[in-house]
Formats: sequence, structure tokens, C-alpha cells
Amino acid sequence: MWKETFDLFGSDPELRNHIGFNDLTPHEQQEDLWKRINVMYSKHKERFFTKPFIATPFVDWSGYFQGLLPGVGLTVSMFRMSIENLASEQQKAKWMPLIQNLDILGCYAQTEIGHGSNVAGIETTATLDLVTDEFVIHTPTITATKYWPGDLGRFSSHALVFARTIVGKKDYGVQPFVVQIRDVESWRILSGVKCGDLGPKIGY
Repeated sequence: MWKETFDLFGSDPELRNHIGFNDLTPHEQQEDLWKRINVMYSKHKERFFTKPFIATPFVDWSGYFQGLLPGVGLTVSMFRMSIENLASEQQKAKWMPLIQNLDILGCYAQTEIGHGSNVAGIETTATLDLVTDEFVIHTPTITATKYWPGDLGRFSSHALVFARTIVGKKDYGVQPFVVQIRDVESWRILSGVKCGDLGPKIGY
């Protein structure tokens, strides 16, 4: 299937990779990629964005584009797949249309600076406030910082945050929480949230 996808993009002047990409600044590369993602969404939404993740050739089209696939990459992969597999039907009815329409951009915030992908060692907490009936997400230490999640630093409006779930004095272990981190209109970081960009990662 990857050949079919690569041929589709390569034959489209608005989507195809170009030799000048590597001469662009990182900011210009991101702009270039966003323009092509917008074209792909407008021309091929049904094929690449609305089917269940398992039936979407994401690896094919994400592997085609030069450089780091910005923002939308984790929205339609890790973030979307987690909602599809972990959310209730009521939750999916709320979140899936927002994801499929790219009204929100999500990331997968599991890894922490103190222990990488060791889920059992996660220190971030989600404590239920029994008065407001809301979970309070808290980073209690420097080592609890969500340090490596792709797209978190610049692009995401929401994060799937993995945190230790505390109700009363009981720890119910690590659970995922959908947490809004940016205003979806201005894209400014919300109060109580700190985000930054690590710069280029070796994988990209």
C-alpha cells in the first residue's frame, strides 16, 4: 500500500517532496509541511483521516513527507488510537469528531525526564478534588516533567497525560487523562501549563 500512497503524493505538485526542503530553516520546513498537510486533508480526508486508525495507512503517508511531520502526526496516530481503544462510547462520541476534523491537535504525554518510558515510575499525579469533582493534574518534581512527547512543545492543543490517579488517600495506578494545554483559538498555553521546545531530536 505504501507504493500506492507514495505514487499518489509524488504525482501531485502540491503534495510532493522537493529538493529545496533541506535548504529551509526549521520554521520554514514546518510551514511547508503544514501547507501540504492542509492540502492532503482537503483532498484526501476520507482516506487518511476518518477511518479507524488500524485501517488508515498512516505509516505510509507519514513516512513520505520530508522532515518531522508536524502536529497532525501524533493527533492521527498515538492520540487518536488511544481514544479509539481506551475511551468509553460516550467519550468517543465527544472526542473522535474533534480529532477527525483536526479541530484539536493531540499528543501522547507519557515519558517523564526521570525515567523515560518506565510507566511504573511515573510521578505525575491526577488527584480528584472531591469538592469540584475534577481531577487536578500535578507535576510534583522536576523528574516528573513530561520531557520527550513529540508535538507537545509547539503544536498540540490537548495532551493524553499519563498520571497516577489519586482518590482520597488511595493510589489507583497510572491512567490516561485528556488535558487541554492550549487555547484552540489563540493557541496560547493555558494558565498553569508550562511548555517548551527541545529542538531537533536525533530521530528526525
